[in-house]
Amino acid sequence: MNFFLRLTLNTSLFLFILKLWFFFTTHNQMRSIYFISFIQDVFLLIAIYFLFIQALGKFRKLQVTGRILFIVFYLIITVTSFVYTFFLFDLLSFPINIFGISAEMVTFFMEYFLNPILIVALIGGIGLLVGISAFFPRDIIWKKLPTVSAVVISILFIMTILKGTINPLAYSVKEQITLSISGSSYIITLKQPTANRHLQDRFKFLNKSFEFVPQITSKYNRIIVLVMEGINYKDYWAQSNAEKNSFPNKYIQNIISFDNYHTLNLDSYTSLIAMLNNIFVPYQAYVDERWYAFVNRQNNLVRLFNANGFNTNFLTSYGDQQKRFVPDISEWAQVVCLKDIENLTGFAKVTTSKIESAAEDLAVFDDIIRIVRKNPKCFIFQEMVYGHMASWKEQTGIDAVQYYNQYFTKTIETLKNNNLDDSTLVIMVSDHGPRDNAFTTENYHIPMLVWAMDLQAGKNNSFTSHLDFKDILLGLMTGNDSIANQDSIFTMGNSGELVYGQLTANNKYVFINNRMSNVKSNLDEKSVKKFNRAFQDYLNYFASLEFPRTLNH
Repeated sequence: MNFFLRLTLNTSLFLFILKLWFFFTTHNQMRSIYFISFIQDVFLLIAIYFLFIQALGKFRKLQVTGRILFIVFYLIITVTSFVYTFFLFDLLSFPINIFGISAEMVTFFMEYFLNPILIVALIGGIGLLVGISAFFPRDIIWKKLPTVSAVVISILFIMTILKGTINPLAYSVKEQITLSISGSSYIITLKQPTANRHLQDRFKFLNKSFEFVPQITSKYNRIIVLVMEGINYKDYWAQSNAEKNSFPNKYIQNIISFDNYHTLNLDSYTSLIAMLNNIFVPYQAYVDERWYAFVNRQNNLVRLFNANGFNTNFLTSYGDQQKRFVPDISEWAQVVCLKDIENLTGFAKVTTSKIESAAEDLAVFDDIIRIVRKNPKCFIFQEMVYGHMASWKEQTGIDAVQYYNQYFTKTIETLKNNNLDDSTLVIMVSDHGPRDNAFTTENYHIPMLVWAMDLQAGKNNSFTSHLDFKDILLGLMTGNDSIANQDSIFTMGNSGELVYGQLTANNKYVFINNRMSNVKSNLDEKSVKKFNRAFQDYLNYFASLEFPRTLNH
């Protein structure tokens, strides 16, 4: 038996043990998916062995080339298979095509996701596999075992990919082939923007930021905004309506539901910017912040509340790393993160990577109540974390919507029990929907509920978005709650493949994959072309906002 076959077999055995360990230690009803991922991982290893060692090895001049290619692809497949196993369920909800990954995204991943201990373990594990494979196993009793195993794995592989591709490499190849076949030749790839302030009037519907910070007289002295993570309208209301004692069913008499409310971004950071600064950021949040960082210096809701005598507080149970992704961070009177929480005993925690380091949202609940008690006038904004990783449910056994409804109920009950509900407005809204598919309109349609003791049950069906959050909030505070129905919004997908789009009030939509020119739309080709050009124009207008004084008006 040659070294390369031994290495393939030993690596397959190692991956099987790893998947088996996760199967028994993961409390998830879908944990059998680890075995499906094992089949897809091993298929790739076997495929490169037969292609580069067996097939090319028959030609003497190609033997060295084949061995080099095997080692290269072996390292890529093994490293990928090992690493993604630790994030398997999260990868299912946030699949990434590796062919669409930019250099900035690789840097971000290396900084915030890779655990040094994981890297050391990976290097050590591969070194151990190479060492063992130099002499073990020496022989196989049944010499046809490799061929028979390859046939069996290949059949199982074909069966598994019909239900969905789990291995990131296999998923990326499959996705790349699909995108290549369905690309549209008439789509123009987005270019680096050239600042153009003259487009301002055309894009007022995407920039509703304050021209100046007004003085207001508010009906409410305490404003609490609770921002759910990754929940869309359909899922929230389907689960809430099915549960008799859910938050909206329990407090429906004092809740206004905004049933046609949308996010513009599938990344959390840019979604929060849209809420607080009321401008659409046409970039992926976690790729390169330099293109839109200037937005944090513009007039915003935090500045408005500060100017009107409110104590402003941004709270999250994420770790200190999250401060990089707090909009208008220099303007808040207080920013509370994980390290600022005094007592974390009894709360679920996630520490799988730097970016996800967090405690559950209840960890900051007491801080919210303390702020409300201490400050007669306060604006509290909580970026919630529950559900961002599959491991939250694994630890608590509670579904994300159920967790949030319990949190909202606890908030209202605590306010009532402490006589803090009489001049308090509570807004519950999602940052965005699931990030798994930027081509799905449902992922941009999100829930927003408003509660106050003096509100009467109602529904608002105006086509609105995070860009209208400012006007909705100020309308509730001042009693001037007339919200204009919008015609359309632009959208930006998550920080994976660059997908941008448009949603309209009459249920029309278009989504475009910038790299591969793929289109999903219920519009005609002429309208898609028009939107394609319009998005480039908006990029040019957005670029002009950073240095408006240097441009001709």
